[in-house]
Amino acid sequence: MSSNLNGSAGSRPAPVVRSATEWATIMADFERSGLSQREFCDSRGLSLKTFANWRYRLRPGREGFLRRASRNFQRNKTESNVHKSLI
Repeated sequence: MSSNLNGSAGSRPAPVVRSATEWATIMADFERSGLSQREFCDSRGLSLKTFANWRYRLRPGREGFLRRASRNFQRNKTESNVHKSLI
């Protein structure tokens, strides 16, 4: 039986955290792919549920969301780094 990084056998690996900008790029790749959402997610190792959630968030007319989400992601990333340096 194999184990992942946290040493527990059979549990899922830690999720990958992507910024809104990264998801926007993924959505553009999806639109060009010609694949169904399921096929695209399977080919990229993405969660279909997470993909659908971001597709909804980034639907046309929501450009303001992308700006706010990117700003919040950068702020949270910086706060996380500051917190790690204090430990």
